[in-house]
Amino acid sequence: KAISKYHKYRKDGAHGDCLNRSQVNKLNELSPDKLQLIALQLSDFANHSLYVVMAITPTRKSYQ
Repeated sequence: KAISKYHKYRKDGAHGDCLNRSQVNKLNELSPDKLQLIALQLSDFANHSLYVVMAITPTRKSYQ
């Protein structure tokens, strides 16, 4: 299942910008396992001011 949207998150939890369409398309070519690995590696090495790319999967539930 393709991932519909990506956001950049700062390590401190602040929201950043949405990625542009071509960045989303590139990330959608990667397997979910690889995306997870990338997110984990970025989390490990990024300091709080750098952006971490996290995948957001489409969901029917909305958490308020």
